[in-house]
Amino acid sequence: MVKKRVKQRRINNKQNGGNIKSEKIVEYEVDKDGGGGGDAKVCEDSNEPEETLNLPPPIGLSNLGNTCFFNSVLQSLNQTPVLSTVVKLHIKQTLDKIEQEVSTSSQPTLKYTLDKLGPMTTAFSNFFDGIQVSNTMSTLNKRPTRTKSISPKNLFNQLCNKNAKFRGYQQQDSQEFFHCLLESLKQEEIKQRKGGVLHALGLYNSKAKDVSDDELKKVRGYGVQITEKTSTFVESVFGGKLISCVQCDECRMVTKVTESFVDISLPVIEEQTSRGAMHRRKGVDKDEADQQNIPKTPLSKHALKKMKKQRKQARRAKPTNHDVSDVTMGIDDAVGTLANHVAEMVLSDAMMSLKLFHEEDVLQVRGGSIDVTSLNIPEEEEESPEEPSEEDQLDETTSDKDSTEDEMLKPTRNQKVNSLFDTPMKKVTPKKSRQIPDLLGHRFQPASEECSVQSCFHQFTKPEILTGSNKFGCEVCTNKQKSTDGNKKTVYCNASKQMLIKKPPVILAVHLKRFQQAGFNLRKVNKKVEIPIVLDLSPFSTVDCQTYADSESRLLYELYAIVEHSGSLSRGHYTAYVKLKPTNDNLIKFINKEDIMPDKDTEPSKGVWYHTSDTNVSKTTQAKALNCNAYMLFYERII
Repeated sequence: MVKKRVKQRRINNKQNGGNIKSEKIVEYEVDKDGGGGGDAKVCEDSNEPEETLNLPPPIGLSNLGNTCFFNSVLQSLNQTPVLSTVVKLHIKQTLDKIEQEVSTSSQPTLKYTLDKLGPMTTAFSNFFDGIQVSNTMSTLNKRPTRTKSISPKNLFNQLCNKNAKFRGYQQQDSQEFFHCLLESLKQEEIKQRKGGVLHALGLYNSKAKDVSDDELKKVRGYGVQITEKTSTFVESVFGGKLISCVQCDECRMVTKVTESFVDISLPVIEEQTSRGAMHRRKGVDKDEADQQNIPKTPLSKHALKKMKKQRKQARRAKPTNHDVSDVTMGIDDAVGTLANHVAEMVLSDAMMSLKLFHEEDVLQVRGGSIDVTSLNIPEEEEESPEEPSEEDQLDETTSDKDSTEDEMLKPTRNQKVNSLFDTPMKKVTPKKSRQIPDLLGHRFQPASEECSVQSCFHQFTKPEILTGSNKFGCEVCTNKQKSTDGNKKTVYCNASKQMLIKKPPVILAVHLKRFQQAGFNLRKVNKKVEIPIVLDLSPFSTVDCQTYADSESRLLYELYAIVEHSGSLSRGHYTAYVKLKPTNDNLIKFINKEDIMPDKDTEPSKGVWYHTSDTNVSKTTQAKALNCNAYMLFYERII
């Protein structure tokens, strides 16, 4: 049921000669039980002055059933005009059959057109179109205070088709959805390009066994170029690069590896345990202290529960360190022997099902006593594949170096047409140098007990010491040892590791890691993180980013959207704070590689902040937005 409240206010309209004008401010509310597609709640803040920007408020999105994680990210993406622009451009290139080009070092340039659009790309474009139509109708009606919500059901169905994890209307993580959405859009574009190459070569409906080796090699050469070298529209907006630098303490050689990203996950460091918590821990005995030895490998919630139950059973069984045959006391010998045998079989089978020991250890249990507390509980529930020996790893590294592009593209038979592009995964060859790259800006030094986005970036990019079980397998030291005494074993040394930004994205998506594993449980870190309106990435970037910086070597970004998670892990809710502002056309020109100098003005653009919670949309202030419990942040490059 929709409730309607009417407020009356008087406005002194100076443009009409000081005449007094009466204006109605209408506020709509939707009950929590209201269905999808109803009126969205849009509350006008009468304390704020009227904005000169003629922008309609955001459109509410229907909750399809625990889909607040979905709606909050879509509201943020809806305020990313550069994304909708590149999506429309991509669709235009597909429908108009605009020619594309791809070439390799050993193959001539091939001209092709994009294959048909994927279902996720089509649904995503239709979602943007629906938002635009609703905004246009709101503007034409000249009643921006009342708006209709739309249902993103079609896009959500495509998401479920791509990833079964999102089926069933369960609570999900908004950052995981963000990753899944962008990866689906990226893979569909790559599939379009590969399909266009097959059409251009006349092999679209061909099978791998019917294609000659030369043609198959040519197809895979183009496929590698499309996958690794061609930038998709998703990467042109959110794509950036990180460089990982590991410096060996022995030879001082720096190993560099570059990796791509669409968002950056930053750690949120919480304060030390309070005195009360420490006081409660003083009386724990040794067995309870042993429980605090948490596995280093993160486990699922189900695995943690199971491990906790196993340890609890082990503690209960500790005082009874007797033979299994003691269970059969008071029973006749013949019956006792049978019962003893059955008890041993049941016990051993139960422990096999719980993976308390390996199959080869069964004989040690049957017919003998056992201390349950001495069993080794594995750190991981799932079996991990066997790690190759050090000699095998060295042989693999050597063989990868000696392999050529022709060997990588060597065709294999009995494959389907969609596997024509399949090639062995190319191993990344680290680069070597004598020094870690210099920073573009001055190193950021957070204040004492500071918790801000900048301090989280500082924590993410500061050097990390690799020692103990985390020692670095240095290839230079290994080769030196091999040439000296012929020993092929990998040499592990103490080292330091540092992550830096090598290429900044146009749109920076930041994920604050608030969900962390603590003991047997997952918990949420509710610590307040200070959010800057204008963020400078130069203290966390290498000098390679100088081409993207302004005249003062700054990489400036402006905040325009926040995804907030409120509540607990089991009963949480996602909402979004979005800023309506004029579109920055320079971003599209930058993506099209036009010469544009970054803007010297560091002031954020003018705009209006709104708070969106599914179908509820309300105007808010910038201070309220910055004070929220942020989970994801979206920044736009200032150009």
